[in-house]
Amino acid sequence: MEPFNTLGCRSIKSRRVRRPRRPAPGKESLVVLDKRVAFRNGMNKRVLIGFRRVCELGLCTTLLLATPSAARARAVSLRGVTAAASSSASGFGASGAIDTDRFSPVQAWQGAAAGSNWWWQVRFDPPREIGAILQITGDHPFVLRNAPRDYAWQWSDDGERWTNLLTVTGEQRTFRVHRFATARRIACLRLQITGIHGRLPTLREVEFYSSPADQISFPDWIVAVNTTDKPDLPGEGRQFIPLARSCPGWERLQAQQIWVDSLDKSFVEPEPKPLCAFLSGNFKDW
Repeated sequence: MEPFNTLGCRSIKSRRVRRPRRPAPGKESLVVLDKRVAFRNGMNKRVLIGFRRVCELGLCTTLLLATPSAARARAVSLRGVTAAASSSASGFGASGAIDTDRFSPVQAWQGAAAGSNWWWQVRFDPPREIGAILQITGDHPFVLRNAPRDYAWQWSDDGERWTNLLTVTGEQRTFRVHRFATARRIACLRLQITGIHGRLPTLREVEFYSSPADQISFPDWIVAVNTTDKPDLPGEGRQFIPLARSCPGWERLQAQQIWVDSLDKSFVEPEPKPLCAFLSGNFKDW
């Protein structure tokens, strides 16, 4: 159970669920639970009841990862913004990644499958102050498939000479927030993709924020973890996604499934942080 230790979790042995205590501002904790739920992050009673139901209906372990909410910033206006790409699959033009539909896998940009590297870019007219980016990738509802794996975000004043803002190798997250060291007034912004998961890259949605410190609003989402010896996805544990969505008020809950090998600090820590993780049973243990 080493991934749990690296996350700083502790096990709850008692069968009683104690009344949750609201933490001091800015404080949070992460707890591992076995078929029951105890919150230490100030979440409301409806969440407690809903996820207790999910947990008690299945044999699972749940990691609680949610953080208290804060005032949220608005995304940079897309007025005067144009999108372009190195290539596009039929029906998946460059503008699909800035249509304000965050989660639809069919309203997105996809690069042509025949490529070996791709780019997607926007031009701001006039230039905008950019300090953070929210990106949502992949064309599967809950598995990172047909998505950028190795990429760089770049900026340019003229659309010809490009400078890296950040680089990522081995991306494992469907939902990701990037924060720059400092905000920069940018005319052109490009996602340069050099490696992918699957046959082609899919960019479902991109949002831009003016400050690196902006609080970016994102709905609750969960991680469904396949802990069996078969890493193929979708896999065991995916059943918790519709089960969680069956709780009143959680019908539109977002999710990502991963294999247990990917469940570590580097997956959990980036924003937006998941609410919790549901771990499937391991049949060999039973």
